[in-house]
Amino acid sequence: MTTSVAVAVCLSFALEYVSDPQISPSADKIVYVRNAMDRQTDRQKSALWLYDVAQERHTPLITQGASNRNPRWSGSGDRLLFMHKGASGSEIRVLYLDSGKEFTVTQLDRPPSAGVWSPDDNQIAFTMLVPDEVPSFAPVIKAPKGATWAAPVKVIEEIRFRFDGAGYLEKGNRHVFVVSSEGGAARQISEGDADYLSQIDWLDNDHVLASGSEAPDRQLNASESDIYSFNVNTGERRQITQRNGPDRFPSVSPDGSKIAYLGYDEHLMAYQQTDIYVMGRDGEAPRNLTADFDRTLSNIAWRADGKAVLAMVQDKGALRVVEFPLNGAPKALFAGVGGTQISRPYGSGSFSIASTRGRPVIAYTHANLDSPADLGLFRKGRAQAVVQLNDGTLPYLDLADMEPFTTQSSVDGRDIDAWIALPPGFERNASYPLILEIHGGPFAMYGPYFSSEIQRYAAAGYVVV
Repeated sequence: MTTSVAVAVCLSFALEYVSDPQISPSADKIVYVRNAMDRQTDRQKSALWLYDVAQERHTPLITQGASNRNPRWSGSGDRLLFMHKGASGSEIRVLYLDSGKEFTVTQLDRPPSAGVWSPDDNQIAFTMLVPDEVPSFAPVIKAPKGATWAAPVKVIEEIRFRFDGAGYLEKGNRHVFVVSSEGGAARQISEGDADYLSQIDWLDNDHVLASGSEAPDRQLNASESDIYSFNVNTGERRQITQRNGPDRFPSVSPDGSKIAYLGYDEHLMAYQQTDIYVMGRDGEAPRNLTADFDRTLSNIAWRADGKAVLAMVQDKGALRVVEFPLNGAPKALFAGVGGTQISRPYGSGSFSIASTRGRPVIAYTHANLDSPADLGLFRKGRAQAVVQLNDGTLPYLDLADMEPFTTQSSVDGRDIDAWIALPPGFERNASYPLILEIHGGPFAMYGPYFSSEIQRYAAAGYVVV
């Protein structure tokens, strides 16, 4: 089955990919999100699967419902929390690994962010949208029961009111919530006219760190944010960082003495490099850990001994995991992370870290040109794919050959990394129609990743750059 129509059908509904791999604290198991498309509903579905590192065994874990995502191991490794969406709406659930039993911790009105276990595993923190009152020019008349009326007019007061892939955004702010890991009602911890990002962390069993903005004009200054500490018992809020620029994604060191985070000093430029900063638990002595490192970074995580921070680095189209010691030079561990944006070749992926005998063991989304993200494992200095979801499909299709090349910028002479997709049966002495697929950002990174969009163009006979 190698026709362009067959390729289009396969690339639309037959592909699966790995996202959000989470390695257990003992580094012997990996749970990940297995993503696919439901051909009957034309919607994405996701399940949780488990990979046993020692036995190299791959088994389903949670498959019921339309969406199961954001798996997170408890500190003891005996439980797994995850976000579930089904007929009853959004829920936080916990699975006991020894018995295989799961239960609903709390039901929610809206989808929550990824949950975070407290250090003692007794509480779970997350963020969730709290809606504001929808504005209206005049009182709204309610439709009679059973009536079919046209949709009401939309009154828009926000600068950012819709988003690519999400449509119109619900009016409101994200706030911090906490719930007992044994179940119960979730308590809203943060209050007021403020908006907090989804990535949070526990400073200790009584305090949660979140980054966000309380500025009244924050929609006019979208990059501005600071890190705040919330007492989950009293609701007391304390601002930890204060500068002009974003301070985001706090990550607490294993011993609780330091906080790593991402950010930069705002200079009102179209693009600025994101750096890793480290400060004391009360915000004292912040320092830029990557001031001399000429690449932008994301997805930070502490090494188990607390002496280094790992990050995902964008480098000439590739995503690499690099280790940044608190004292010493950076060390590149491996490349080939990515593959979670299957429509276009964005640089997008993630990793999680544990350790054995003092050496890092990392689960990651393994990327290549021939398939979407597989499950990758880095240990003993070697990175490789351990689960390949599309081996029963993609090798039997005539896909485009991808070749890298570089071209010089006409502005400053810098080399620009690029790739060309050649249609099946390509003959170098023949003529073909050409599609130039570039990102209009221009700061988001394309790279050597599988792209169903580009493969479909190539299957129709186009050369794609």
